[in-house]
Amino acid sequence: EILGLSPVDRTRRRWMNYYGPKGTIPHVSYAQVLATNALRPDFFTNKVVIIGVSPILTFQGSSGADQYATPYTRWTGNLSPGVELQATAFLNLVGREWLEELSPLTELWLLIFLGGATGYGFAIVRPWVAARWSFLGLSVITAVALYGVWERHQWCPFLIFCGAQIPCALGWSILANTKRLYREKELFQRRLTGVARATSVVAV
Repeated sequence: EILGLSPVDRTRRRWMNYYGPKGTIPHVSYAQVLATNALRPDFFTNKVVIIGVSPILTFQGSSGADQYATPYTRWTGNLSPGVELQATAFLNLVGREWLEELSPLTELWLLIFLGGATGYGFAIVRPWVAARWSFLGLSVITAVALYGVWERHQWCPFLIFCGAQIPCALGWSILANTKRLYREKELFQRRLTGVARATSVVAV
């Protein structure tokens, strides 16, 4: 509000867009601030300063209740201090860089379209062709999802497509082709039996 950059619609649902793992946003300690010549004289010029608590190192190890998991915690194992999350939210709002989920209607149409396309398309081709299409579909959907998050700041639950729809469609393709081969085998055996009987009758 002070900067005149607050979003107009405050009821709009927004998602945090993290810039990186713990320590990505520049930070300094109180000791550096109070020490003589530890920082440049203009270090805080034209900047918004957010003050918070970092983990405290004791003889028992690192302690601090104001620490939270982020998407990067899964890969690094590091928690981020609450002040860094506040700074992330602030930068999201100032730079209009928050994430937004696609509308429910758009997600529904994507589910219907991709489900129908993969369910029908994989069933009419051989399993090895369906497997190649599955790999291609997973690659394309993943690339589009990453592009949407990084460039357009939009996301959707794309794991539903990659982790449920495509594997189920591939499984259905294998099952449908197995049943088709079984029916063709039975029909072929019946034809062979009929030919054998006809041949035996002619021989008599």
